[in-house]
Amino acid sequence: MGKIKEIYASRFNEPPLWSDGTWIMDENQSGGLIIDLMIHDIDFIAWNFGKIKRVWSTGVLDSNNFHTQVFAVMEFNNGSKAYVEGGYLNPKGSGLNSQMRIYGDKAKLEMYSHEDKIILKENNNEKTILLDIPVIDGYVEEVTYFMDAIDAGKAPSVISVDEAIESLSVCLALKKSLKEGNWIELV
Repeated sequence: MGKIKEIYASRFNEPPLWSDGTWIMDENQSGGLIIDLMIHDIDFIAWNFGKIKRVWSTGVLDSNNFHTQVFAVMEFNNGSKAYVEGGYLNPKGSGLNSQMRIYGDKAKLEMYSHEDKIILKENNNEKTILLDIPVIDGYVEEVTYFMDAIDAGKAPSVISVDEAIESLSVCLALKKSLKEGNWIELV
């Protein structure tokens, strides 16, 4: 791939109207779209590509003053950028769709949630890498892993508390940018 130049990730789901009293559609109770949905891609990107220097975001509000779509820009200390988009715009019954494209100075990597492959494109050559992806519910696996760690009296090792705090800090900065319309510097 060479040096990473740019990353694009998107995650769209149906509106989470299944939540009791639809509390998840209340940003004061749930943290909103950025913390509920986009944090997964933000965490993955930060974990793989390094420290985020500053962020900016914009979004679309519905009639209840809830952001149903957000577009975020994250700039890394090395100058690379990531663009993350999330939304609760999928029609009922269509579920969750996500994708990620990573652009390097030598190749591009593409991943799509409904495909069991990764596509690597480099200089007019395309290589498809087939993946043996088990059919699981990511949310169930996440909670099970966490509960097993508690039962065993061990700290989770997949992600540290500090990494989780860092991802949440990025999300909170994006929420601040969404409100103020400015770039937010991260310390």
